[in-house]
Amino acid sequence: NSVFLLLIPLFNIVWKFLLVNKLSQSISNEAKSKGIILDSAEPGKALGTMTCAAPFIPVLNLIQPILSIVYLVKLNNYKKLIS
Repeated sequence: NSVFLLLIPLFNIVWKFLLVNKLSQSISNEAKSKGIILDSAEPGKALGTMTCAAPFIPVLNLIQPILSIVYLVKLNNYKKLIS
């Protein structure tokens, strides 16, 4: 239900970073509870943070759509691995 906070202008800039962090922790906790070993202690956090920061960094701004797609594919792979 916290995803709806992304609809609040300006607040959504900060909330994206918090959401990526919480999502990474959630994936990690779920994998630990099922005994699954992941490739990272914080899965997807680095790529998610880069995707959130990309609009504010001129060079990354150009590849932000690609980063978003790669991040979503990575999340989907974690979903398949955990379920």
